[in-house]
Amino acid sequence: MFLKRQRGYKSLGFDLISELETKQYLYTIDNYEEKLIDDLKSASDSIIFMIRNSHTGKLNKLVDNTKLKIKEIKHKVNLIIVDEYIVWYGSINPFTYSSNQEDSIMRIENKALAKKLIQSE
Repeated sequence: MFLKRQRGYKSLGFDLISELETKQYLYTIDNYEEKLIDDLKSASDSIIFMIRNSHTGKLNKLVDNTKLKIKEIKHKVNLIIVDEYIVWYGSINPFTYSSNQEDSIMRIENKALAKKLIQSE
C-alpha cells in the first residue's frame, strides 16, 4: 500500500527528500483540522489554496481562521501551502466535509517542495 501511494505522489511531481531537509507529519480525519487551523492562524506571509473541488461552508471556515488574503487557484489536486513552506496534501480534502475514516493528510515542512508546487500552478 505504501509503495502504491509513493508512486502516486511521484506521478504528481513529489520527490523523495532527505529527512534533514524536511519534516513530515501524517494526520487522520480525527486530528488534522486543529493543526491546519493553527497553521492558518499563524501564517505571516501567504496562504495558497489549490482547489479541485470544495464546499462553500468548509472553505469559509478555513478563510475565517486567517488574517491574510488567501490566493485560491483551481488545480487538479487539493492542497494548501502556508508561508511558502508548509504543504498540506493527502486523501483528506480540507475543502469539503466528506472524507473516509481511513483517509489521511500530510503536513510537510519544506520550502523547496512548496516552491515547486507554486510554480506548477
